[in-house]
Amino acid sequence: MKDPREIFRRTLFAPLPHTPPATKFLPDLAALKRGLAMAMAAITFFSQTVCAGTASLPLLPTHATSGVLAKQTHLLERLMKLTGASKKGAPVVFHGSEYSDRRPLTDPGTDPKTLEAQQKRIDAINEIRKNNHPSGEGDKDIENLNKAGYLSPQEILKGAQIDALEKELTPGDLAMKTVAEVVENIKLKMKAIFGSATEFNFSVRKNFDGTFSRTYLIDGRANRILNSKTRNEHGMAVTQNITNMRYNKSHILVSMDIEHEDVKGRVSHTTRRMSYHDGAKANVQETQKVVEMWEATTTAQNEQTTLHRWDMQYDEADNLTRFQETAVDENEKVTDRKWWGGTYDESKNLLKYEELTTEKGLDTYVTWQAAGYEKNELWTGRKVGETDSWGRSAYHLTGYVKNTVGPDGLEQKDVTGDMRYNEYSNLIHYDRVLTDWQGMDTRVLWDGDYDRYDRAAAYRQVTTDAFGHSRTVDFTEGEYTVDDDLISYREKTTENGETKTRYFQDGLYDTKHNLMDYFQTDTDSRGRVSGKHWTASGAGLGYVKGELVGYMEMLTMGPLKVKNTVTGITYDALDRQNGGLETKRVVGKETDGAMTDVTVVTDTRARDEQLKRSRRALSQELGYEMNLVEITGTTAVKTTNGTDNGTGAVVRQLTETTVRSEMTTHGDFREEKTLAGSWDGEELESVTDTRRTNVVLDGFGRAVAYVEETTQNNNPVSWMRTRVDWTSYNVDGNVTASHEKTLNTLGVRGETTRSRMLYDQQNRVEEYDVTSTNKAEGAMTGSTTHRSKIGYNGLGDATTYRERQVKLGSTVVENVAWRGTYGVLGLVGSSDQVNRRVGEEIVNGETRRLDVTETTRTRGMKYTRDGSSLRKYQEDLTSTASPEAIQITTMDKATYDSYGRVATYVQKVDRVTGAAVGSDGVIDEKGGFARGDRIGTERGDL
Repeated sequence: MKDPREIFRRTLFAPLPHTPPATKFLPDLAALKRGLAMAMAAITFFSQTVCAGTASLPLLPTHATSGVLAKQTHLLERLMKLTGASKKGAPVVFHGSEYSDRRPLTDPGTDPKTLEAQQKRIDAINEIRKNNHPSGEGDKDIENLNKAGYLSPQEILKGAQIDALEKELTPGDLAMKTVAEVVENIKLKMKAIFGSATEFNFSVRKNFDGTFSRTYLIDGRANRILNSKTRNEHGMAVTQNITNMRYNKSHILVSMDIEHEDVKGRVSHTTRRMSYHDGAKANVQETQKVVEMWEATTTAQNEQTTLHRWDMQYDEADNLTRFQETAVDENEKVTDRKWWGGTYDESKNLLKYEELTTEKGLDTYVTWQAAGYEKNELWTGRKVGETDSWGRSAYHLTGYVKNTVGPDGLEQKDVTGDMRYNEYSNLIHYDRVLTDWQGMDTRVLWDGDYDRYDRAAAYRQVTTDAFGHSRTVDFTEGEYTVDDDLISYREKTTENGETKTRYFQDGLYDTKHNLMDYFQTDTDSRGRVSGKHWTASGAGLGYVKGELVGYMEMLTMGPLKVKNTVTGITYDALDRQNGGLETKRVVGKETDGAMTDVTVVTDTRARDEQLKRSRRALSQELGYEMNLVEITGTTAVKTTNGTDNGTGAVVRQLTETTVRSEMTTHGDFREEKTLAGSWDGEELESVTDTRRTNVVLDGFGRAVAYVEETTQNNNPVSWMRTRVDWTSYNVDGNVTASHEKTLNTLGVRGETTRSRMLYDQQNRVEEYDVTSTNKAEGAMTGSTTHRSKIGYNGLGDATTYRERQVKLGSTVVENVAWRGTYGVLGLVGSSDQVNRRVGEEIVNGETRRLDVTETTRTRGMKYTRDGSSLRKYQEDLTSTASPEAIQITTMDKATYDSYGRVATYVQKVDRVTGAAVGSDGVIDEKGGFARGDRIGTERGDL
């Protein structure tokens, strides 16, 4: 009897036929040669039993029980004996060449042997059914087999499910239990030999859609998971390919690469790294708690995002209770987040948490608490806290309470309830009450519908504030790009019985989801249609790290076109726009009826900004604090230059400096506004000091009440206090009515009510009613005025209007038609006014019928330095009371007292006939006239 050790040596270390020399791989390591030879033998065996395609097989020794060395046989012969492959009709057939088996796998539809093998498979199954279920009960097994992916010959001929054929139509899938046990034993024995150098096909799993995912192992651990599919609640597939799975010394997964294909076919790639809390064990899933994670993602649009999350803590039920993270989006915008205080119920539903978010250096603090959950009746999962195979959660949130503290310290409370969902877990209804910093409630009712990708396709939102203002917004026809960017929608907004509509279309975005271009059609509350083309593409336009720095918009409003280009946009400490260079060109017919073509360049520069910084403690245990920023003062300089494009003439040149101080988060401020300019020997420097307090906002953020104190040109006696106690708005966002009371230094109390205010398409007032009264020392004056047909030039100056006025206690109706022009400094340079007075007047106790029309033409208007009063002008007056005469008044060197009353002046009055005045306004002394000169002082009283 030969020494068994010799047999063992020959088996393990003797060269095998057709084995390449080991020096080809590791020429200087003899031990590795023998290990590699054994590895090749095991691979050959594995591929033969599972894939049935090897021409030569190794020899393995066997020992007879009698102690006499048994005859050595080929492994193929042993397997054929065990499986019965040599018998007729055997379910497994081993071939001598790999090429004969490769063809039915790569081209099953054309190889007759494929169909033959399939038929043999069916015959074998039928034979088993007859033997085990003579009464026909085996039909149920056949049905179950079909559900598991059984392929008929017709399906094979159609070339269906090639991936399934690669895995199912192999002898290994049909081998008997003995072969499966042999394979498993070999895998266990070879694990130590192969180490990390060889990859096994570990398992094949059938996906929900009939395709197959494959998991590959190295050293007994998953290395790749390919074609792994899950489905969303619509049943659409989400595919992942996970590769490069790496493990630490404790055999715990620490990194992987993930290729993610969503339901729309978008593919992103993520590299994820993880580290774990101490005590993590490979064989105890509950101990593997991630403490830190890094992700780097290349989006479907080839943009980069990153996420770093750390300090992840858990409760006893493995629920996440705390973490910190830093996320960087496609625009390189950095968001830091601290999340803590997470608590859960026994079903792993989140009950409350606290969160501190920092973006662009601004903190926002949120406390959140669930109001309740309800069971999702469609959930089919097995383990509470996990989603089912459709991605559905076991519970739906029915309500919550959220308190938010903004970067400036303003607080808002959000109580949301009655949350309802559709069958895809999309929120379709909620009832929300928002409480602002004033303690006022605004209620929002929302109902929505979604497309098949869970994006809002339509909704209705009804908002009612504490003042009874109600607004309804209907959003319909929402359409999106494959990247979920909104490209078109229709919106109808109704408020106070008025409706405006918007049609947004052709939205275009860059790969960072920034809006780059769109067209919009607006219909205002009066049915007027305007078109807008907006773009952020071009020199100086676009975004920097997600912030808009420039854009161009073209507005078309009937016969008028306005092109507005804004560049160099800047932002304040609270990330609100506070400056930029605006170039506006207005071409066409303006509302005053005149043709215009002007360009106005407005350069707004924010300068000094005063800030008040403070800290608010959030968690003493964790040491978390919130940084608060309040803007208490600002300075802005706005320079305006206007040019007539037809003549090249300068039509506007002004500088406005605005200095605000004593600013609060509630809207209070003190403002000093200086308007200055110099042109053609004229100087302008007007200063207005305003202090606004007691601001009240409605539920839409609009001021409805406030108190203002104003002083003109540093003159104390010009002080006036205005108390606005109510304001109404239309659906376009413009003031339609207001009521205010005033008080000046003379003790005069005024009251003004404005109503029926109408606006043009550029939101400029074109009509209104005003009723005003003034009381002092028992006397009262007042009037009721209706002003209409207010028209504007291309610079925004009111150049024409009509007015109807009735003074208190009088029946005389005064109708005024006015038209004027403006100078470079924005002051009226000339005007024409027609004033018709109709009614009855009492003169010396006698009632007389009155119907007089006066025409006043004013030219050469020059102003005091503060721009508040005329110091020089010429006025031509004609009246139907004396149609043959013209009164020409020339005023010069006028001065005023601190109350704005004329103090001194030089005045010349000429009364002439119409024939004495030429077309140029110059008096012809040959005509009849009378002249009167006056130099003196004149004061006016209330």
